[in-house]
Amino acid sequence: MYCRQCGAWNEDEETNCTACSAVLIPAGPPSAEKPAETSAAPAAASPAETPAAPAAESPSQAPPEPAPAPPATSFSWNDTISNQPVQPRQNPYPTPPPHVPNYLAEAILVTLFCCWPFGIVSLVYSAIVNARLEIGDIPGAMQASNQARTWYRVSLWVFLGLIAVIFVGAFLMAIAVSETAHSSYR
Repeated sequence: MYCRQCGAWNEDEETNCTACSAVLIPAGPPSAEKPAETSAAPAAASPAETPAAPAAESPSQAPPEPAPAPPATSFSWNDTISNQPVQPRQNPYPTPPPHVPNYLAEAILVTLFCCWPFGIVSLVYSAIVNARLEIGDIPGAMQASNQARTWYRVSLWVFLGLIAVIFVGAFLMAIAVSETAHSSYR
């Protein structure tokens, strides 16, 4: 075990540090092997620096008193390690919902310039897309988006169909008027 005062390695059976004579307090279960020497650990102490071991302990001598507990501010690995399960970290940047188009601009344009009854239906579904995205209903938002797209396209095709019918009708009327005008002059 390591001495808490000087950091020197001592055998587990030792009660006092061989380097500084401080009382050793076991920190955990005894270890069987001495760890590898590091540069921070002092080299072999000379006999002059090593304190003399007591020659023989007499039975009347009391066992050494345990060292006082370290102050509360000292660092200990035992304080940081616990048997509690590690809680997974929550992502501080939640994944954004997938982009679901709401076709709001298209719905407004077809309502104003094309077939307004179908454009209003498209506007309603466009608003539903945003509401469903806010509550996290992605499949519902996708369905409302598809409905908004369908209804704005229906409105657009009805408008283009009406324009085509008007142009064809105007063309046929022009032909019919020109036939009647030419036939009266003959």
